[in-house]
Amino acid sequence: MKMKHIRWIAVVGLIAIVELQYVWLVNTYKLTRENVMRQSHELFKDAALQEAFDRISLWKQLYGKKDSTYTYQFKFEADVVDSDTVQIEETPETRQYIESAVFIAIQEGVSNTFKMDVSLHNLDSIYAHMLDSVGISAKVSTCMTDSLGNVLRASSPQAKLEGQKYLRTRLVPIKKAYTRYLQGLTAVSL
Repeated sequence: MKMKHIRWIAVVGLIAIVELQYVWLVNTYKLTRENVMRQSHELFKDAALQEAFDRISLWKQLYGKKDSTYTYQFKFEADVVDSDTVQIEETPETRQYIESAVFIAIQEGVSNTFKMDVSLHNLDSIYAHMLDSVGISAKVSTCMTDSLGNVLRASSPQAKLEGQKYLRTRLVPIKKAYTRYLQGLTAVSL
């Protein structure tokens, strides 16, 4: 009789170990996926900015310019008590707003001033290289969308695909009116 109890205890213990390993595996997968998503979004924004600077360099080469200056004025919507001094508290939200405004200004400026639209293939190359530099080997594709998420242009047909296999970055606005966005698609095996 004691042998039967020991077997049942062993079976229950084995089932408990398998369940714990399953839970651990699922949580590890989720954490890894979230980390890759966070990193890929941050790198995608950096890649989009680098692509804009590449367009500026290309424009300079095409037109023989050595230097160029672009001026953009920001307007902060805030209640101003004393118009002589305006203090803006530095918070993560403020920093994010300023970074986003500068990013949009550069993207819009290059498109409007230099009449050069985003090169999705160049953006793919820069983005893939940046991902590879942090140890994420993946096939990438990028697309330009409207405010509803409809794909307007894509670097490859994969940019229009949906599914668990593909990780999409958050939409990155490139127009001040928030009518155009860039998005990266990463095919990575986790």
